[in-house]
Amino acid sequence: MKKTLLILVFTIGLWFIQACCDCGRDTPYIEFFYLSTETNITYGSNSLLITLYPDPKNVQYVADAEPVPSFEFCTSAYGCGDCNVAGKLGLKYPLDSITIQADHDFSDAFPAGTSLDSYFKLTTTNFRYERWRNEAPQLDTFEFNLNALPKLQSYDFTYDYPLFLYLVKQPDNLPTEGFSFTITCHKSNGTTVKKVVPAVRWY
Repeated sequence: MKKTLLILVFTIGLWFIQACCDCGRDTPYIEFFYLSTETNITYGSNSLLITLYPDPKNVQYVADAEPVPSFEFCTSAYGCGDCNVAGKLGLKYPLDSITIQADHDFSDAFPAGTSLDSYFKLTTTNFRYERWRNEAPQLDTFEFNLNALPKLQSYDFTYDYPLFLYLVKQPDNLPTEGFSFTITCHKSNGTTVKKVVPAVRWY
């Protein structure tokens, strides 16, 4: 009887260890296929801020490239701690760059459809939770050029932690109807995700 009880206690102990440390083990990365945006026309000296995040209804938690061990003592939906949360490692395919294009000419040198990377920068300063900070990114280290985003590999790119595109210089002319923008996220695996931002006028 004691031997059976010890075996049972040992098995339950292993079960709890596995339940904690394997929870989310096979889905540590985030993958997204659709984007959502919000616009703010009162940001900083150039007024325009575009908030960019994966559409929450279409975010998936996906596996690593490494195979998952098949042997398990048992499975459980209980006992999960913070040791291995699904999506914990950020984007499976980090962003290489972001391209933004307008439907009207920004200037003679930047006609409609031209990349406007020199007109916009990106920041991870979270204005959702720091609404008082409406003039500039928190630090230069939180500021990126759109054509190279190597430091965002493990960024938790979600609705709660979006990316923010802000205008750094004005176009030569602003049409009466404003500009509609096409934003394209280029992933490290060569795929892209696009979003068309409805026309906005900010001055």
